[in-house]
Amino acid sequence: MVGFRQINYAISVAREGSFTLASKHLNISQSAISEQVRLLEDSLGFPVFVRTGRGVRPTSKGQIYLHEAEKLLSSLHKLDDLARSLGKSRQDLIRVGLISGIAERVIPKLHEFVRVKNPPQFNLTTTTTRKIYSGLMANDLDIGFAIQSRSDLVPSGLDDMPIFSTDMVLIGAEGAPIASDGERVDLGSVSRSPFVVGELSIGYGLATINAFGVLLERELNIVSIVDNVETMKSMVRLGVGLALVPDSSILSTDRNSGLRIYRLTNPPKVTISAYYLRTNAHRFDLSLISEFATSAETR
Repeated sequence: MVGFRQINYAISVAREGSFTLASKHLNISQSAISEQVRLLEDSLGFPVFVRTGRGVRPTSKGQIYLHEAEKLLSSLHKLDDLARSLGKSRQDLIRVGLISGIAERVIPKLHEFVRVKNPPQFNLTTTTTRKIYSGLMANDLDIGFAIQSRSDLVPSGLDDMPIFSTDMVLIGAEGAPIASDGERVDLGSVSRSPFVVGELSIGYGLATINAFGVLLERELNIVSIVDNVETMKSMVRLGVGLALVPDSSILSTDRNSGLRIYRLTNPPKVTISAYYLRTNAHRFDLSLISEFATSAETR
């Protein structure tokens, strides 16, 4: 029967191109590795390696076998990670989802919140609003920070607590033809410009559509839909279009990185909320979330 040790040694030999280098990498004697590879070949019924002038290389069958074996080992490592997570008490692990563009505002306060809860581990995932909702509903996340949405857009099993509000700002590439009064821009003056937006029916994309509202005589000229603020910034730098992003996503470094940042005369706001599965509310001291919300708002 093929053993995982045999597979692991054979993969290392294939990566290093020699038994000698694999021995050094694994810190195991060359004879032990050679013996395990020989046992593997006996079990498989075909040679895995062929010797060359400079070492060894996989045979055609060996290459196919090791490719699949490497995928199997990767899956087993993931299972080990999963087992370690499952082995922890659910009270010992907090899984947090976060939309892009708010990390600078949320993470320092989130760190304080987690320190009070004092879990040995918390996992943080940056993703879209929709995936935060689905992650919470599937019980893959405990808390998700996302733009507060209308109740009809939120799954019925979720509750939320508002955390803070932030202005949206307009960003354009350096040299973009934007008329402004100082650094203030009226949205009506750019309503015909091309825009890069987030997911349209929720989150930043919907916030952008709502920001223009009755200012639009026709549909907004959307040239690209992306799933995170950093990608929006990159596309704006290239001159693909303009974008509305949260003030919380604009760092001092952005001002010297090919972006022009414009404050708006009547800036639209978005509210960031902490979402959680209603049936899991007993797991949390909601007063801690409330304290977190207060400290984030008064930042």
